[in-house]
Amino acid sequence: MREYRGLVRVLAFFAALRNYGYVDRLGNALDEVTALEALKDSIRDFHSLCFDSEDKCVETKIGGEEIKLRCPDVSAEDLMKDFDGFIESIKGKPSDVIIKSTRRLALAALAEKEILRGERC
Repeated sequence: MREYRGLVRVLAFFAALRNYGYVDRLGNALDEVTALEALKDSIRDFHSLCFDSEDKCVETKIGGEEIKLRCPDVSAEDLMKDFDGFIESIKGKPSDVIIKSTRRLALAALAEKEILRGERC
């Protein structure tokens, strides 16, 4: 999914960390408010983990192994542009359109998680 690349990479990063909460909340969103809240929360936590980090790495445990994953290179400006664009694209739309859009974004993130899991510090 090229149009919301920054959002996909942020959500994929959390999936790579085995933190599927944001992806699940977005994939299950039935309305624009739920989608907005899931994306807002993921951006806030991404900002805390990655923008405020000097080495841009996050430690996690995967399969019993301690690893450090590199934060994806996503600028705050691009991320907000993607966020605003996505929210605008579902604003006032019927539920079936919102569900299709949110699930598409969530699936794109899941498809990319293994790529990000390979980007280690």
